[in-house]
Amino acid sequence: QELTEDEASLREHGREIRKRLAELRDRLEIQLPVYLMITKADLVPGFEAFFDTLNTQAREQVWGATLPTEARIDSVTVEREMKALLARLEERLVSRMADAGTLSERAEIFRFPAQLEALTTPLKTLIDTVFGESRYEESAWLRGFYFTSATQEGSPIDRMVGSISGTLGLPAAPAESRRHGEKRSFFLRNLLTDLIFPEAGLGTFDPRAEERRRWIWRGTLAASALVVVLTGLMFLFSYMRYSGGIADQERQLTALQGKLANVASRQAPVEPLDLNLAIAAMSDIKASHTRVATNILTLAGPTAKSELDHANRLAYEHGLRNILEPRMLALLEATMWREIRNPDYLLGALKTYQMMTGLAPYDREFAENWWLNELAGQAPINPFPTEDALLFQSDAIARLSTEERKFEPDTALVSLALESICTIPLSERAYRSLLGRPEITALKEWIPAEKAGPNGARVLTRLSERTLRVGLPGAFTYDGFHQTVLPLVPEVAAQAALDRAVFTGGCSESSDVSTTELEQDILKLYYEDFIDKWDGFLHDIRLTPISDLAQARANLKDLASADSALKRLLLAVVAETNLTRVPAEGEEGAAVPQGVLKAAQKRLGRLGKLVGQGSKVIGSGNGSDGAEAIVAGAPVADHFAPLRNTVEEVDGVPPLLDDAVAALSALSNELQTVAASPDPEAALLARGGLPKLIGAIANEAAALPDPIDDWISGIAGDTIAITREAVLAQLNARWRADVLPFCTAATTGRYPFDQGSRIDVNIADFSRLFGPGGLIDSFINDNLLPYIDTTTRPWQWRADFNLPAERLQPFEKARSIRNGLFPGGAGPVMAFTLEPKDLTPNASRVTLNVDGQVLAYFNSAARPEPMTWPGPDGTNLISLTFTPVDGSGEIITSETGAWAWLRMIRKGNLKRTQLPELFTLTLAKGPYRAKFELRANSVDNPFDLSMFGAFKCPERF
Repeated sequence: QELTEDEASLREHGREIRKRLAELRDRLEIQLPVYLMITKADLVPGFEAFFDTLNTQAREQVWGATLPTEARIDSVTVEREMKALLARLEERLVSRMADAGTLSERAEIFRFPAQLEALTTPLKTLIDTVFGESRYEESAWLRGFYFTSATQEGSPIDRMVGSISGTLGLPAAPAESRRHGEKRSFFLRNLLTDLIFPEAGLGTFDPRAEERRRWIWRGTLAASALVVVLTGLMFLFSYMRYSGGIADQERQLTALQGKLANVASRQAPVEPLDLNLAIAAMSDIKASHTRVATNILTLAGPTAKSELDHANRLAYEHGLRNILEPRMLALLEATMWREIRNPDYLLGALKTYQMMTGLAPYDREFAENWWLNELAGQAPINPFPTEDALLFQSDAIARLSTEERKFEPDTALVSLALESICTIPLSERAYRSLLGRPEITALKEWIPAEKAGPNGARVLTRLSERTLRVGLPGAFTYDGFHQTVLPLVPEVAAQAALDRAVFTGGCSESSDVSTTELEQDILKLYYEDFIDKWDGFLHDIRLTPISDLAQARANLKDLASADSALKRLLLAVVAETNLTRVPAEGEEGAAVPQGVLKAAQKRLGRLGKLVGQGSKVIGSGNGSDGAEAIVAGAPVADHFAPLRNTVEEVDGVPPLLDDAVAALSALSNELQTVAASPDPEAALLARGGLPKLIGAIANEAAALPDPIDDWISGIAGDTIAITREAVLAQLNARWRADVLPFCTAATTGRYPFDQGSRIDVNIADFSRLFGPGGLIDSFINDNLLPYIDTTTRPWQWRADFNLPAERLQPFEKARSIRNGLFPGGAGPVMAFTLEPKDLTPNASRVTLNVDGQVLAYFNSAARPEPMTWPGPDGTNLISLTFTPVDGSGEIITSETGAWAWLRMIRKGNLKRTQLPELFTLTLAKGPYRAKFELRANSVDNPFDLSMFGAFKCPERF
């Protein structure tokens, strides 16, 4: 049926067959012959009729074309073989037609060769597609093509009739029905049994696979040969290389022995130290190590690496024992003599020295830690000039732990060192040892910045100028105490007892002191240190100084909040200092880690049982009956109890900080309102500077414990400062805008403010400036009065402002001018009483005319004359007339202007008396003088001009 499809479909089908054949060849790697069987040949019209007379044997024969093995498959070959098949059919055609019984049967037989010939073209197309030559891939081997029929089913496919019908435009003829008789196979049996099966041996290996296998075999042989050769070469090379290495090592060790013999045989001197020679010698020993270069050629064959390493290790250990270690001991002795009066340093130095000389059990960890970390600080020379020097000495300390033959000690040095060490009490030595333990030094610091919250760095600062990232040692925290310090105290006390035995002969310490008492002494020192560190931290902390209104608003907003940075920090401090509190379930530190206890017990061995005494309760006595028990950490907790009462409710009493926070909250709310106004400074001025709220904070601060009281009162002081500055800024702004320009213009260079000036102050300007309800008076009443105290002399600023009183002097003078010159609200008016007292003998009379008010004096009794200035005439004229005794002409002097009376007084001689309102006035003209008693109507009077001379328009407050 596939041969009846169009060419495109047929080629597509052929490509699929070709692909499957290629996969089969690649998988099996065998070139197999392919037998192309065209089955269902009975569907070709006339097939059954043409071959109907064949017997069984004839039907089993092969019908097709078997191609030569070397033949090239192409369309010509296929067409030639098909013609041969057709020729055989033509030979039988006549006889078959003669045998046919019916006309229709003869027609089928006649057309059968033509029907078969019609299959030639599609067959060539299929064979060319499947088996055709290609430059890109190897073609399958077509052994032949054959026609077969196993069963006769389906309708015949008449390609010839269909083609003619299509050419003539006629409808296709209906399919001829098949006769359904006995089903027989045609041309199949012998094809399988006599051709295909016998040719099973024709299959050959794929040439490419065969070539590949040949190359694999050749490669395997070559590789085997190469391995044998290389193994031999490697064996030979390794032998030669290590033989040379051994010889070189012997040569180097021989040379080194001669070079270092002098250094090794010489005793290590204390003065001068020759540690550098020892380090150089050790460097030579290290450099003498023959290192045989290993590479791929030394992987096989004999090796002497272990022997070379052993020889070098022996040389290195001999160098440590005979050269370096004696000089290390000499360095330690020289350092101890140098620091013989430094008991703190000698404590570790002597322990190390006794270990190195066999006077004490060797503790490698302690000796190495002290030597590498403490020695260099006081040594007379640098013990570690190079990294190799550090390594050599570390190896020497490690080797000494296994050395049975220790060095001979200097007994005099040991004795003097013990005397120096014993000046430090045993408990203090033990406490210092405790703080130096790795478990203690490894504890994480307590960092304030991690406790104060996100606003901590903004709200809090330190007097020491450290940042909040600088904290306290982890040993002085709740967890550090309970998890590390407390469990280690028994071990340290037990170790101190061992040290007491080590230092026997130098210290007069009582051997009767129990380990329990020593633990108490250690804890006492720890508590004192704990309290000092936290007190120092708290006194170093302060609230950030506030410099402006915006900062005050932001900081107070945080301080007034429920989780302020201040409260967070205080709660964190209380949590660390309340050592007697019971940790909540699940809280870190709820249980002492057993690892610490086990580590302590392991270090002490048989003394490890003492570690179990590091419980939460430490006996306060010597174990006698009835001795009270001190809860561990109680001294610290008691010391910081006031701090705990500040932030926590204790026995039903609310935290003291709550009242301060409430006051801060009230001030914060007010500042938020002020900041939200269009002019915050004006809003502060209108509120009088918030004295009540600030005072409330100061009052609450006084009830808080030290140093929190200073923190909160500092906030009050800072707030006062910024509100004061804001108020002053607003006062200055209003003064400069409303008063200062007019004040300066009206008074500068004018009399009586400038007593040498001939220009008078305009009365209207004077009244506008100084009169009741005038510019200055209104400014004082409307702006300044809430901030000053006018009941004192001189005027004072309000206590919280704490500003110099001199700044108020011009305003106090202005108020005096108002009181003295505007007694009835109108003015200016100077009211006074003038009483003549004396007249020179050369004058018979003196007459004073004060703007129409005339006083005549004849040098006789006279009564006081009340007067005012300006007078009733309104002429602003004053005249003084002397009448000479000799009858000559009158002597007259006069003044005119708004301030003529004061000018007349200034021309005379005005003297004060004990009363501020009473003056002695002498008026003269030439040799003529008259003396008057001037009594002002008020103590605030301008007659001595001090009222005006002391006034000057202030530029600012």
